[in-house]
Amino acid sequence: MGLFGPPDVSQLKSKKNVKGLIKALSYQKDWRVRELAARALGELGAVEAVDALIEKLRDYSEVVENTAADALIEIGPPAIDGLVSALADPDRREYVSHVLVDIGKESIPALGEVVEKGWFVNARKYAAWTLGKIGDPSAVAALLKGVLDEDSQVRKAAAKAMLEIGDEALAPLNDALKDEDKKIRQAAEWAISSFNE
Repeated sequence: MGLFGPPDVSQLKSKKNVKGLIKALSYQKDWRVRELAARALGELGAVEAVDALIEKLRDYSEVVENTAADALIEIGPPAIDGLVSALADPDRREYVSHVLVDIGKESIPALGEVVEKGWFVNARKYAAWTLGKIGDPSAVAALLKGVLDEDSQVRKAAAKAMLEIGDEALAPLNDALKDEDKKIRQAAEWAISSFNE
């Protein structure tokens, strides 16, 4: 970075100076610097920049927000843990959900864990919503736990997510009818009946 001017993002990128690019993400005088820094971090696959990029999912510039989201998608699975943790942040959770949907199936185990064990109701709800948008039947086991959640918003989100997965959810639901846990069996019965409504 120069002493008097904006950071030279192209030079930082060519030197693979991730720390400098992360610092450039905070440059407040010009949103274009933040945008270019976010893009460069994504292109470099800079895992160490995940938290800083998640912060930029809330920026004064919508362009910077979108570029940070794209960078996180480009980083891919290594960004999942940080993104899933950010579901607890009310200012970022909706954007985070969309990024996780774009990353795809690799997000399912971590999201399933949030549905089952997350501390915050909205984090569990958004994790269930995200699983529905990913649309993979491997999420059904976690969503069944969501159907049993103490909070009605989480239950509704989990049920809606299974409906979004559609007919592909029926095979795992039929398997759940044989589960040792009576509550899981009952949740599976209820979910299957909702497919027929």
